[in-house]
Amino acid sequence: MLTAESSARGSSKGSAARRVIQCYDMKEIRAPRVFTKLAIPEEPKRSGVPDGPHTPEKGCVPVAGASSPAARVAAALAALDGGWAVDGGAIISDPSDAGARPSILDYHAAYQSGTASPGDVAESIVRFLAEEEGAANWVYGFNPQHLRAQAAASAARYAVSAPLSVLDGVPFAVKDHVATFATRVCQGTTFLGDMGSPVADVASEAPCVAALRSLGALCIGKTQMQEFGLLPTGISWKLGVARNPHSQRHTAGGSSGGSGCVVAAGLAAFAIGTDGGGSVRIPAAVCGVVGLKPTQGRMASLPEEHSLSSIGPLATSVGDAMIVYAAMACPGSCAHSPLKPARETLDTMPGAQLSARTAEQAQEEVDAAAAAVEAAAVAALPEAAVGEDAATRPPLTLPQRVLPEASDTAGRIGLFGAQPLAGLTVGVFQPYFEHCELAVAEAARSGVGLLSRLGAEVVAVTLPELEQLRVAHTVTFMMEALRTRHVAEAWATQEQRSQLHEDTRMILATASNLTERHLEQAQRVRRRQERHWSRAFESCDIIVTPTVACLGIEIIKGAASEGMLHLTQTSRLTRYTIPASLLGLPALALPLGTAPCRSTGARLPTSLQLIGRPWQDATVLRVGAVLEAGLREAGFAAPLPALRMPNPLVTAVGKAKGGHA
Repeated sequence: MLTAESSARGSSKGSAARRVIQCYDMKEIRAPRVFTKLAIPEEPKRSGVPDGPHTPEKGCVPVAGASSPAARVAAALAALDGGWAVDGGAIISDPSDAGARPSILDYHAAYQSGTASPGDVAESIVRFLAEEEGAANWVYGFNPQHLRAQAAASAARYAVSAPLSVLDGVPFAVKDHVATFATRVCQGTTFLGDMGSPVADVASEAPCVAALRSLGALCIGKTQMQEFGLLPTGISWKLGVARNPHSQRHTAGGSSGGSGCVVAAGLAAFAIGTDGGGSVRIPAAVCGVVGLKPTQGRMASLPEEHSLSSIGPLATSVGDAMIVYAAMACPGSCAHSPLKPARETLDTMPGAQLSARTAEQAQEEVDAAAAAVEAAAVAALPEAAVGEDAATRPPLTLPQRVLPEASDTAGRIGLFGAQPLAGLTVGVFQPYFEHCELAVAEAARSGVGLLSRLGAEVVAVTLPELEQLRVAHTVTFMMEALRTRHVAEAWATQEQRSQLHEDTRMILATASNLTERHLEQAQRVRRRQERHWSRAFESCDIIVTPTVACLGIEIIKGAASEGMLHLTQTSRLTRYTIPASLLGLPALALPLGTAPCRSTGARLPTSLQLIGRPWQDATVLRVGAVLEAGLREAGFAAPLPALRMPNPLVTAVGKAKGGHA
């Protein structure tokens, strides 16, 4: 077993003994003590896709024409429609403010009116990344020419009043874990990208990316992640720390840390992350944005993905997250992609320049993405997961309407008087509000109070055997990570293993000492926990927790240059996020405001997590959007970071170019 002491023997100045690392060993995982002699009668559940029953959702409807990304986005817009909802529901702050972060609807309205163009936005992004030192480690492999070509193609579509959707011309970014045309998949390593060539065609990129590109969204490029996504702290001393835009002394969380940064800073309207234990929700929480982990199986992914990992959006508002979720969602849900696997091309293509250089070439990319998505929609869905059939899944749903009609609220009784959450029950497990920092608990309790004021009934629930759940998630996460193709290949030879971060090597060395008996016991616990949570959901529609147990992680001295593996901090970040990952449940991280950090004095975001029943992503989104609107009406401003890109929809002289849709 690799430990900080053993790895340091015979090493020099950069040894693991000098690094800010705690040993990650079997004693800390506690698998032998918890699992070895424990008799668990349940059958193992190796799939992360949740079982039934599929209970009807209140206020939500199936999406008509769900095989089309454009139809799904139209359904999301209909849910947000109704005057008052669209006018304020998807906008975080005044779009005429040079410091505001525009929403998807702001971008679309500005482009339609001609007061801004996709070209303006592209140049703002290029300038910010070139000049802002603090953003140096958020995006890697940035290609300004490709972004400009995409923007020019989008501008040409708007010039003839033919945008592909409200996402046309809207900038987004993609976590390095997700395959994207013309880029390498490095997964946070310094060497993996050199082992393969760029993704060679649009049909080989991740289905979620192809869907967004088919709707005209502008892909900025890849965002930084922690190596192989194995930790939630966001420390990567080889690639540079993705520093939190709220405070450069703190990390952005992980492993989708770069995605959290670009959204919080307004560099991208939204970003794609992956979440196997909180890797979307944790950076969303500490960066002050919205993060959604959909029901496991609702997003298409590649077959090699393990049973915990789900693709999800990070956005500045719940409305934007809903639009992006709708664009990316697999209508019948499938764990495997109907598109061509990227592996077929990664190892064979020469490392040539693949991305567009002109508007015409960028339009060809968009057309190719649309053709790939259309072909995938009519293809036979592969088996969704081991022993399960995608045809048995519930259809994709979205809220029928997120907020009440404008006439019921504006200038009259207000949102709290309208009671939009009447008939909905919120479950609270009290210990979850006690085992966290005081500021976190106070913010979370205030969020629960607002849900009650909005009409929801708050009830107590019991969630037993959470220590077994934690160990089951850890064992499953580590063993499945070690068996994924890229990780297994990197771990197979001493030459590649030596290129990994010390913290990565420690985790994988520990994983290699776990046994099939441990994994089987973990899957028995998964089945058992699924039943515990099903019983809890018998008395409530959603369960509410803090998203993380702390305000954020300070980058302690030496960590940025030498690395950090701190188990206590890891536990504080993942304490409330791992249940939804192990059980495949939908979960949303929603920013509540900011609070002062005790050690640094910096004001850092607080966040509330909403966990839903299996396949009830629409309910989670509806409740989140109502709570977000309630926060605004109650006077709670969304947390805007100190480091953010100037609003690209506002001219240099400060004249507003954006506006409400």
